[in-house]
Amino acid sequence: MTIMTESNIYIFSAPKHSGKTTRLMQQMQEEKNVYGIFSPVINGRRYFMDAATKEMFPMEADADEKEILSIGRFQFSAAGFQKATTILHNAIQQNEGWLIIDEVGPLELKGEGFCDVIFEILESASKQLKIVLVVREELLNEVTAFFRIPHFHNLDHIT
Repeated sequence: MTIMTESNIYIFSAPKHSGKTTRLMQQMQEEKNVYGIFSPVINGRRYFMDAATKEMFPMEADADEKEILSIGRFQFSAAGFQKATTILHNAIQQNEGWLIIDEVGPLELKGEGFCDVIFEILESASKQLKIVLVVREELLNEVTAFFRIPHFHNLDHIT
């Protein structure tokens, strides 16, 4: 598998619970052609948000859900992740703009969550599509090694 080495990969990295999603959502408001997934926390619960349509749906599993993804103390909805993965997969078809993957973390490093679709995006997305990975600062080296990303831009701000 060959991963793109062009400069269309951007990593937005900051410490855990530092407002990465909020800052990125604010910065992307002015941009056109924004696709992918944001992961905001609202009233203490984690959600997925389709970056193109602004549709929100639960990331965290409800008590009655049978299929869950677990990492640490979190129980995530397998159905929510499947829907988010479909949104990411469909975004690969875009020829330009921004493709947001918020966030790449411990679940993906276990080969779960967005792991497979991230590899697919890195391998096959258009070179004109700017891929933004949101990564906790303490996982940056591990994520770039795991996904074989030798070259990327640090994304401190969009403009």
